[in-house]
Amino acid sequence: MMIVYALCSVLAAGLIVNLVMTVRLSSAVSMLRHESGFESRDHPLSAPHLHGSTVPHFEARSTKGALIGSATLGEEIVTGFFMVGCPPCKTALPFFIDTAKRVSADDIPVIAVIRYESSEVADKLAHAEELRTLIGQLEEYSHVITEDGDQEVISTFGQTFFPAFYRLHVRPDGLYVAKEAPTPLHMSELEHPQSS
Repeated sequence: MMIVYALCSVLAAGLIVNLVMTVRLSSAVSMLRHESGFESRDHPLSAPHLHGSTVPHFEARSTKGALIGSATLGEEIVTGFFMVGCPPCKTALPFFIDTAKRVSADDIPVIAVIRYESSEVADKLAHAEELRTLIGQLEEYSHVITEDGDQEVISTFGQTFFPAFYRLHVRPDGLYVAKEAPTPLHMSELEHPQSS
């Protein structure tokens, strides 16, 4: 039994290291794109957002059928991006749910965006089940938006890596990325407003 616990601990540590390395690599790619002028014209923020970036407002339907508009939700929003079939997303999920629970208790809206690929999945039944499970876990404390591929919200953010977590300040010209949680261990940072 001790061997099983040791293996689980090693696997969990490996997932967190993998998540940290992915975020660092994505940041390095973002810097290279910026320095080389290779950023996409359609989505200039196609790499991870750093503190201070602004993205346009968006509107999308939640899984409960409500129209979710970033410009009408309040002054601040916490958002998380997940993808079906993403092991780091599964690791981060309980951290995000805990954060969403505390943030929503302070009347800060939480949006969870789940990306899936209906056309590129071999085992569609398992894929659909994982999507249903994610929706069920996230709906209690957040507005859940699902997107088949890169649709409205993912395209607006230029989101190319998953998971990703932000606290956004709503402005007339868009959403200011006030905070970013690069790993699940930094998720509690999203619970506090931007310091002045």
